[in-house]
Amino acid sequence: MPDKTPCPYSGGHPTLWYTDTGSAVGHAQCLINLYGYGVAEDGIFGDGTRSAIRDLQRRCGITIDGMVGPNTWNCLHPDKSPNPR
Repeated sequence: MPDKTPCPYSGGHPTLWYTDTGSAVGHAQCLINLYGYGVAEDGIFGDGTRSAIRDLQRRCGITIDGMVGPNTWNCLHPDKSPNPR
């Protein structure tokens, strides 16, 4: 049975900072793109990812710090709250 999760990922949700790399960054980028941002899903936390994160944090009403911590992970996941939709 195929996985129906829009951004399948089996790793943890660590705090991500500007210039971080890896599969958790790629997962965050995939989730960002669910909201129409169109960032590169390259696993590199660069300028485009940071800009999108800041905008999503604003939309979710959480601290705008440009990093992906627990509140931002919740913001990114469509089944969690707060949600930017």
